[in-house]
Amino acid sequence: MTTELDDSIAAERLLAMITKEALHAMPEPPLEEVDHYSPNTCATSCPERSVSPEPTMKKMEGICRDAVRCNACFESGQLKRPYVNIAQPRYIGPGYWKAKKRIALAMLNPGAGEANAYDQEALKLIRAFRDGAPLAPVLEQAREAIPIWAGGRYFEFVKALGLDLDEIALLNIAWCATAGNKYPDEMLDACWQRHTAPLLNAILPNVIVLSGFAAHRYAAIINVKTVKVIHYANRGSIVARTQAIEAARREIEEGGDLMTERLSAWMDGELETEHARQLPSQIKRDAGLRRNWDRYHLIGDALRGVLGPDLSVKIDARLGAEPSINAGANE
Repeated sequence: MTTELDDSIAAERLLAMITKEALHAMPEPPLEEVDHYSPNTCATSCPERSVSPEPTMKKMEGICRDAVRCNACFESGQLKRPYVNIAQPRYIGPGYWKAKKRIALAMLNPGAGEANAYDQEALKLIRAFRDGAPLAPVLEQAREAIPIWAGGRYFEFVKALGLDLDEIALLNIAWCATAGNKYPDEMLDACWQRHTAPLLNAILPNVIVLSGFAAHRYAAIINVKTVKVIHYANRGSIVARTQAIEAARREIEEGGDLMTERLSAWMDGELETEHARQLPSQIKRDAGLRRNWDRYHLIGDALRGVLGPDLSVKIDARLGAEPSINAGANE
């Protein structure tokens, strides 16, 4: 007589065997270009897709050049440009592309700047980029200056979140600063649609950290993992700031594949109605999500005995080759 433990071991072996054979039997669909961040909804994540630096940087360079040539939000005259009177592309670390977890830190807007040596050099490099020069010098100059942004407070904020500048991407919802620090929703949403969503689609972060209350509302249209955190210049008490940043840091470290979690919940009938309505179109667009969908159903079919003849024969053969479990003295 076998014990309950022996039965459990046998069941685990059978499940592992079915899963392995089922996955081998399933054809791999070709990867395709997917609009992960549509203008109105950041649709899906695709953690199985790697991001290749060279073609991605080329695509990113085109997105950034479109941004620095854009004047749409200022044409009405209601918003005025400050000293740095052009869109400001942000830094992406060299280690971002191969990071186990690709993290993007999103603020609301860049600084307005002033007539100091750094801002003068930044303006010169961005204007040269606008006119056809490479993007790399703009990013390199930004990397050198980040430790002194806002008197060092920004850099300390990044480190407090447990982030390594050389492994993350930085971006702003609004690419341009404005005189008087005015950022109406219409401007933010327009910039999101024209520039920020395409950039996210190019660099495919697994986690997006939204810093500052005004940036938090974009979490509602992002379906990768989002973490909300206070603004780096928040004027609350030191204790409250520290607690908020530590909570965000823990959430970043725990960040996983949100879409896979939702897919699993949907199949179990436990997903909220709003997200459940979105999933079919997301599965259609995302090759990685479709693979997970197919695998979940194939494994479910295998467990219910709904298998094709070839797969059944393979599993029977594997079972026949398995050593029998000796119950020993336990009866």
